Amino acid sequence: MKKPLTALTLAAAAVATLAVPAGAAVPKTPPTATLKCGSRTARVWNTGTFVAVDNRCTKQWLILSYVVASQSSPATFDRSFAPGVHFRHDGWNMTDEGRGSLFWRLAVRPQCGGEVFHRHGKPSGLPC
Repeated sequence: MKKPLTALTLAAAAVATLAVPAGAAVPKTPPTATLKCGSRTARVWNTGTFVAVDNRCTKQWLILSYVVASQSSPATFDRSFAPGVHFRHDGWNMTDEGRGSLFWRLAVRPQCGGEVFHRHGKPSGLPC
């Protein structure tokens, strides 16, 4: 009787684990930035060890743009987060202004050419 109960418990735990997207936890600390979208907000954390977003907007996309400050090879990397998306990536250090700067804004559509994060599923590119 114990084996089926244990298997059932493990299966339930596995389903619960799959229900939460990897890296979706946002911090409990105050955000670096808060952007208003009507009565809701989109929040950004940029700590030097991770970047996280919580886009609570219902219609607007949250766009993060990382601009590399290099004279030899300047570049901009855009990531667009759909309404309702929670995202966290450990290991991104976007506070070093010698290498680049992180900017954020709200938009009515995803940024063309960058990674697009939807509420469900893996990131994809946006064809232009």
